[in-house]
Amino acid sequence: MKKKVSELEILIDGFKNDQGEIEEGIQKALLRLDVLSSQSAEAAPANNPHKAAESATTEQSDALEEISEDGSEELQAEELDIF
Repeated sequence: MKKKVSELEILIDGFKNDQGEIEEGIQKALLRLDVLSSQSAEAAPANNPHKAAESATTEQSDALEEISEDGSEELQAEELDIF
């Protein structure tokens, strides 16, 4: 019986660690979205939708580079795949 309880505690600890990593990944992704959203909103010319989309794409690339240069850990696609 004690062995089963011990095994369950190990599984629960592993689950908690995994959950923490997932939450951290989500928080980083949300932060990136905030940065990209604010930068693209500032840079988007209101009178030219095509130019606005072009500008937003450039701003998004620049923002991702800035985040990477800040020393923040980059999320890889597989890190977001929780299933």
